[in-house]
Amino acid sequence: MSNQQDLFRRLIEEEEAAFKEVYRIAYRPVASYVKNNGGKEEDLQDVFQDGLIGLIKLLRKPSFVATASVTTLMFSICRNTWLKMLRRKGREIPAEEFPPGIQPIEVPDLEDKEQQHTETYQSVEAALDIMNGDCKTIVLKAHYEGKSAAEIGQLFDIAEGTARVRLFRCMNKLRKILKEKFNLDL
Repeated sequence: MSNQQDLFRRLIEEEEAAFKEVYRIAYRPVASYVKNNGGKEEDLQDVFQDGLIGLIKLLRKPSFVATASVTTLMFSICRNTWLKMLRRKGREIPAEEFPPGIQPIEVPDLEDKEQQHTETYQSVEAALDIMNGDCKTIVLKAHYEGKSAAEIGQLFDIAEGTARVRLFRCMNKLRKILKEKFNLDL
């Protein structure tokens, strides 16, 4: 058994010495990457801990076959973890860090997006109220309850193909109402 395979086995068994070995061989490359990409020491510790947990979960999957070294696997998992953390934080890059010729864009505030979502939802709700009963029911069953064309067909005692055509027509009618009455293009 190779040293890597032995280390993987010991990690699965959660041996303390195996964890220390991973820290010894993989911490420095991960630290370099996180710190070079705007991370602080506490970020690095979180990323490495999450990476170690991710590595153990990966090693425990019966279908997983390790073809890379522990360092490579840890670096890859930690890099992805760090990128996810950056996305979650919505990290803003100062304008002076942008390459020449690229201008930053203004990202709408989350509250503005929520307000816009609420207004759109209310418009769709009002447009559905304008539609006749069958069309409204078909759209609601398909898009809010996740019913298939076959299930909608059974509900209305019509063929699946007919239900699909009716859904298509009702969606077009809904789009038309939204555009004409609420100035929304969906």
